[in-house]
Amino acid sequence: MSDEMSQIGHELTLLEQTMLLEPKHFELIRVLKLVLDTYRIQLDLYIDELQQFTGQKSKSLLGVLTIKEHSFPSTVKKGKSTSPIEVQLLTGARTNAKVLSPVSSEIVKGATLRAKGKSKRTVELENNQENLINSVARFSRLSFTNGTYVTTVHLKFSIMIEALVEPGQMVKHKLETKPTEPIIVMTHNDQWHVARGTLLESQFFKGKTSIPIFLFCNYLQLCYLEATRQNPSGQRRPLTFSEMEYLCDSKFKKRVTVDGTITQKEFGEFWSWFGPYLQKLRYQKHLQPMWISGLLWGLISKNTAETILMQQPPGTFLIRFSERHKGGIAVAYRWSDSGDKPVRHYLVRPSDTADGRTFPEFLKESSTFVRILQMYYDRNGQQLAVLKDKDQALMQFYKKKNDEGDGTGYDKELLALESLKSLTIH
Repeated sequence: MSDEMSQIGHELTLLEQTMLLEPKHFELIRVLKLVLDTYRIQLDLYIDELQQFTGQKSKSLLGVLTIKEHSFPSTVKKGKSTSPIEVQLLTGARTNAKVLSPVSSEIVKGATLRAKGKSKRTVELENNQENLINSVARFSRLSFTNGTYVTTVHLKFSIMIEALVEPGQMVKHKLETKPTEPIIVMTHNDQWHVARGTLLESQFFKGKTSIPIFLFCNYLQLCYLEATRQNPSGQRRPLTFSEMEYLCDSKFKKRVTVDGTITQKEFGEFWSWFGPYLQKLRYQKHLQPMWISGLLWGLISKNTAETILMQQPPGTFLIRFSERHKGGIAVAYRWSDSGDKPVRHYLVRPSDTADGRTFPEFLKESSTFVRILQMYYDRNGQQLAVLKDKDQALMQFYKKKNDEGDGTGYDKELLALESLKSLTIH
């Protein structure tokens, strides 16, 4: 039976590497692997117990502490709780174990860190003890006191038990889990894309120089869903196959095929371009809902944008990610019906969204942009577009009237009049 479980685990890994899976199916494989590991450990305990009972050579296992549920590798903000972690105590059928302590967590790798130009700092855990309930301890409030400077750390969980090994002989024993997959503790949101890239790279290339392109796409999909705050089992806008093809073709010059591979160097170059976009979608105001609704096309080439806009009247625009400027957002727009450049492109500058002005407000104030192309997919996965009036499509993102002014509670006109009155009096 143990061999059969190993074979199932191997087949699940093969699916990850040879098929482009739906996010919910890829997440299901991750859960199934955790369940298989638990069953395999429990089976080993039963076999060891049977060998002891029949006088055969055994490992004399008193029990095993294992991580039942987790979301590693992962990022977490300093002082914020990690995603829930469940730790389970497994014993044999006849083992009578007495629990002597709560389950404790500790940092076993990377507890002491040094930032550039700073002294060493110890990273500690808070809320790091939980009691077993029905053999399971659930950590839902575990947090870190300090950031890890985009350096990975690992956790380990332990518990003290007492068990009868021979008639009249009780033995105390400390059980420990294996170290977790890496975690990075951020001190501020700007670290997210570097931290997530570091974790992905460590997850992909464990002593390897390349990975299957399908495995890359499957993990990238989950990372993207996390960045855009979507659930794998009910996502609203996953990365489509055509978008995966666009990424692999434009950044690797490769097609999404079963024999395709991605090297570590290629991944590093890709993430330095794609990571900042996920950072923007995750944290920049309004971009995530604009992306989900299709108002932000994003992954479309300059040439494809021009082809689409050539079929639209002047004043029509769409929003995409710049292919050359990392993290840059570009607006492609139909300028005229004639001339050398009927379709033009504008790279949004930092000053366009400075002084409290949001990206939708910038679009609102530009008379060049009149109608926006909103992208959507039909039931067959075909990419389509609908033309909408700019203000109608973006109205939900515009500032409300009571949001305008300088923050004192007055609108701008009244403030100007008050200023004139003040000058008159003096």
